[in-house]
Amino acid sequence: MLVGAALTTASYLHAPRFIHVETTLTLSQIRYFLSLSETLNFTRAAAACNVTQPAFTRAIRGLEEELGGRLFSRDNRGAQMTDLGRLILPALRRAHEAAREAKRLSSEFNGTQALTCRIALAPSVSTSLLVNLIGELTKRTPHIRVETLDSSTDTCSRSLSLGNVDAVLTGEMDVLPDDVTAHMLTRERLLVLLSAAHSWAHIDHIPVSRLNELLWLVQDGIALPKTVLRLFANFGLWPKVIHRSTNGRQLEQMISAGLAFMLVPEHSLPRSGLLMRPIEGDSLWRNIQLLLPHNVHRRSPADAIVQAVRHLHRSHREDVAERAIG
Repeated sequence: MLVGAALTTASYLHAPRFIHVETTLTLSQIRYFLSLSETLNFTRAAAACNVTQPAFTRAIRGLEEELGGRLFSRDNRGAQMTDLGRLILPALRRAHEAAREAKRLSSEFNGTQALTCRIALAPSVSTSLLVNLIGELTKRTPHIRVETLDSSTDTCSRSLSLGNVDAVLTGEMDVLPDDVTAHMLTRERLLVLLSAAHSWAHIDHIPVSRLNELLWLVQDGIALPKTVLRLFANFGLWPKVIHRSTNGRQLEQMISAGLAFMLVPEHSLPRSGLLMRPIEGDSLWRNIQLLLPHNVHRRSPADAIVQAVRHLHRSHREDVAERAIG
């Protein structure tokens, strides 16, 4: 049963003889265990829980000491769940859901208290894209507090599924978990990033006919949107990617040296000596999505976000209709 921030597992488990009869687990340990059971990778699991890997590893080891046995083993393939880990997994999943439900009920009961809304930002997504949403949230729910967290493409949807964040702001994603729903928030232009010393720096738009001459850099975790590939395909072209890296600054240094180009969102803040130029016809855009849990509880932070997004879309449609009439 849940008592404060602890769980007594004796009521859940028919424990093997080497497990203590009474064992106290923290909710953080349960959350870390569930994250690792999904990823089977300590680094990715720690990132999904927004905690450093050393702290994450210590928590897992502490959990194993409390339970009196190994929950995960490590080999060349990464982490593998042991028989004991598989045995307790269903019980800890139920405990995690019970804790989330208790938190939801508490938030509903204390509806006038401060409500914290945690939104994870995928790579290349600027906080500036949240300005209208945050404004609408604070207007509709004056006591709400919004926290933004940086996240990787691999871990953002997993963090949402685990309840570590309430929403994720990201570009287009081809595959989503079953328990996550995507809501269209806005659209954003994609621009070509080039050196200010490049011969094309003086032109206002990059000609489509010259795209085949360009060599491209790609930042890992930021896939080329389908709109980009479609544009190239329409002209019988294919992006010539010469280098990939997880280090955005390293890629910018290569662009400064005139070695290649890179597509970036218009809200990016490039370093000094770099310029952003649209492709002819302003033909490159990407959709910005807001990922939310499939099941949204009433008066939860996710519910506040859903209501704010709906109001923004309704206001946008009304503005478009008024301009059309005018």
